[in-house]
Amino acid sequence: MSAPLGPRLVRPGEAPAGPPASGSVTARTGGRWLLPLALAAALAGLIAWSVETRRAHALEAQVGALSASLRAAEQKVAAYRGHLDAIRGGVAGVRERLDALQALAAQDPSAPRPAPAPSEGAPR
Repeated sequence: MSAPLGPRLVRPGEAPAGPPASGSVTARTGGRWLLPLALAAALAGLIAWSVETRRAHALEAQVGALSASLRAAEQKVAAYRGHLDAIRGGVAGVRERLDALQALAAQDPSAPRPAPAPSEGAPR
């Protein structure tokens, strides 16, 4: 009688004939899925890296544009501050002249005027 080629029924108390074939079958089926799974994970990682690299480049370009815009705005602010300082200086000059005019207007026109001080270069 020849030995059956397929699985064999083992009754309780009987020892299975031959080495256990289940370990080699498990190793082959587990290994069969390991390589495609690793390749899929590597491909997913490569795609994610590519997407993130594109995002990083886009953000770098945006940062460059915003930095240029910030520099232009800072230059405008500096120009406005210079203009404001010039206006403040002009207003201070006008204020001094107004104070002098108010002091002149407050004087009594009938009061005798003091004699002008002799200048150093004038003859005596």
